[in-house]
Parts: sequence; C-alpha cells; structure tokens
Amino acid sequence: MPQFKKMFEDIKTIIDQVAFKDRLFKLLKKGDGFLLQMQYIETDVLTGKMAKQHTRKWYISPWATESEIVQTALKCVLTSQEHIGREHFKYMGEKVYGPHNNVRDLVELTRAGRLKQERRDPPGTDVGVADRNPFAWTAVRHEYQPHEHSNFCRVCEQSEENPVHESEEK
Repeated sequence: MPQFKKMFEDIKTIIDQVAFKDRLFKLLKKGDGFLLQMQYIETDVLTGKMAKQHTRKWYISPWATESEIVQTALKCVLTSQEHIGREHFKYMGEKVYGPHNNVRDLVELTRAGRLKQERRDPPGTDVGVADRNPFAWTAVRHEYQPHEHSNFCRVCEQSEENPVHESEEK
C-alpha cells in the first residue's frame, strides 16, 4: 500500500480510536509533524491533591503508518505507567528511583563520589567455570563439580563431554 502524507485529521481519526483507562489523548500540530500527549486527573504526589496530570509529548511524523501511530500511543501509556511506578516505589522509605530527580544533581553526586555505580562480575575460569560455546551470543559456561568418574555441570547436570548447554539444544 502506498504511503501518503497524513494531515492532522488523518492522525486524529486514528488517535480517537485509542483508549486507556480514563485518559485523554491530545494531538497537537508542531512544525512539520504532530505531538501526542496523554492527560488525566490523579492525585499529585507532592501536594496530595487531585490535579490535572500530563505526559511528555511524543512526536508523530506526517509520514507515520497507522501502526506506528498506535504504537506511539502505546509507548506514551507504558512510559506514563513506569513514571507513576517510579513516583510511588520506595526503598527504605525513600523514592530512590523517582522520575523527578534532577539530572545535574545526579551528575554532581556522582562526581563527588556520593552516587556510586555497582555491578557484579560473573565468576572467572579460576573458580572451575569453563567456556563451552564460543559461538553463543554470550559465553555459555558449564559449572563442573567433580563426581566419582567424570565431571558434571551443576546447572544442567550434563557431562563435561557435552559441549552444548542443555538450554541451547532447543
């Protein structure tokens, strides 16, 4: 099907068929394209009072397909729900992943050594883990523990002679 440039009313017709809870989808004209924004009434996390809320604006090209327009509306919904989750998620009584953190404050905390990165490295071959499949997207490692006559992987219980991890055979 040939693609054609959509006008405001073409995209509005598609957006008007999108529904999520009691949310309102607004379409705005912007430059060469359009902006989609979701609006709703909900308790404000700072004041505790009911207030009009709105999402960020999502760009829609006049050349977007119907599927791209609907998927953009879905992305708007999903991002909004994640935002709400971050507003209400707490650890040790604090909103540690809040969506309203100032990025420059995060930079300063990191530079001052007060916001540190943390990760756990996988065990190395020095602790009895052997690489078995060099063609896998990530290295597949069998964890061997000596038994009576041969070594078996602790994860899949296959013998050392089997080069392919059980989960890869499917």
